[in-house]
Amino acid sequence: MLSVYDIVHSVFVKIMSSEAFVTLATTDGYALGALVLAESIRQVGTTRNLVVLISNHLSDFIRLLFKLYRNI
Repeated sequence: MLSVYDIVHSVFVKIMSSEAFVTLATTDGYALGALVLAESIRQVGTTRNLVVLISNHLSDFIRLLFKLYRNI
């Protein structure tokens, strides 16, 4: 599991290096919505980075989905 420092550093580098779409997922429901949002944004051909900040309250299944969908 990544440390808080690794996560914050990764987000900071992405945001500071370019423009990005950023959202927050605090529950499994919001996380699924964030994945749908990310796919929709990609389908319209964005060149911006996609960043999802996630809380510690997400289920293992949702965390796995985020790992599989790694480009966020």
